[in-house]
Amino acid sequence: MKKKRENLEQAIKAKIEIWRRRAKEGNFKSFLFYWDVKFFSGRDALNEVIDTLQYVHDEFKKGHSVRVAISLPPRAGKSYMVSLFCCFMLGLFPEKSIMRNSATSSLYRKFSKDIGEIINTEKWRKCFENNIFLKINNSEKLVLDSAVDVSYFGNGVGGNIIGMGSSMLAITDDLFSNMTDALSGTYNDKVISWDDSAMRSRVEGNCCRIDIGTRWTKTDVIGRNEDKYDKIIKIPALNEKGETFCSKVHTTAFYLKERSEIDSMTWSAEYMQEPIDIKGQLFKADELLYYDDDPDEFESNLSICDTADTGTDYLSSPMVKKVGTLYYLYDVIFTQLNMEFTEPLIANTYNENHIDIAR
Repeated sequence: MKKKRENLEQAIKAKIEIWRRRAKEGNFKSFLFYWDVKFFSGRDALNEVIDTLQYVHDEFKKGHSVRVAISLPPRAGKSYMVSLFCCFMLGLFPEKSIMRNSATSSLYRKFSKDIGEIINTEKWRKCFENNIFLKINNSEKLVLDSAVDVSYFGNGVGGNIIGMGSSMLAITDDLFSNMTDALSGTYNDKVISWDDSAMRSRVEGNCCRIDIGTRWTKTDVIGRNEDKYDKIIKIPALNEKGETFCSKVHTTAFYLKERSEIDSMTWSAEYMQEPIDIKGQLFKADELLYYDDDPDEFESNLSICDTADTGTDYLSSPMVKKVGTLYYLYDVIFTQLNMEFTEPLIANTYNENHIDIAR
C-alpha cells in the first residue's frame, strides 16, 4: 500500500513538472493545471476561453495587437482565470505592463491583491525559472524587479490611471456593478467616455485588449465595439439542449430554478449573455425610420402609458407626433419608480410636451 502511494505521488509530481515546463514554453492551459488542477479539471466548457487567451499570448509574442471579448455566467471562474493569465504573461514577459480596470476601485484592489499573492510565491518563480520579486506600493500598483516602470495597475471606473502605460494587456473586467448601472444611459455614457479617454490613452505599442463582462445592452463597451473584436466568446448558462454549460459550476437543476425565480432581464443578460435591448425588442434598429427634426406641422400629439407600481415591471410611456400615417417618437418615460414618483413625472412631462390625447 505504501509503495502504491509513493508511485502515485511520483506520477503526480511528474505530471506537474510536465505542466510547468509547457507553461514556461508559453502554454496557458498547462499553467492553469500547474497552478490549480483541482479547479480546472473537468471544466471543458472553459476551453474556448482558454484557447482565446492563448491566442492573445501568441499574437502578442508575434508583435501583433488583438482585441477579444469574453462573457460568461456568474461564478464560472472568468476573473480567476484572467488573474492567472496576467500572472502567466508577467512570468513570460516580466519587463512588460498590464492595466486592468473594473467597476469599482475596491474590486480592482481585490484583483490586484490576488495577483500579488500569486506572484509572491516560490511556485510562481519556479514555473518561469526566475528569481524576480514583487513590490507593492500604497496604491496597489505591482512592480516586478525587472519591470521598466509598473507591472500591473488599474482602477475603478472614473478612477485615476494617469501617468502609467500599458505595454502588454489592457483589460476591462466587469465595468458595470449591476443592471441598474448598465441600463442607465447617464452611467453608460460615463463608462464609455472614461474608456475612450483615460483607458485608451494608457495603451502603448502592441498592447492587446481583453474586455470581460456581462452582455447588458448593445451600447455597453462590448456591444458598441462588436465589429472591432478579433474574437468574441459568449457562453450561456444553459446550452441549446437546455442543459448546464458546466456541471462543475452549477447543475442544470440549479439554473432552471434560478431562471424561475429571478427577473427575466437579469437572467437574459447575466446568465444567457443576451443583451436586454435585443431580447425584448420588437423592431431591429435597421428596420426603423429616423428623422433629424421634429415635424413643424402635425395632426395630433399623442401618448400611451403602460403603468407599473411594484415588483420588477417597468412603467412605459412613449410620446409621438402623428403626421398622416407616420408617428414620430420624440420622448419616452421608462422607469421602475413607484406611483408616488411616476404620477407627477407623467403629468409634468405631458404638460411640457403639450400632449393632446393620452391613454
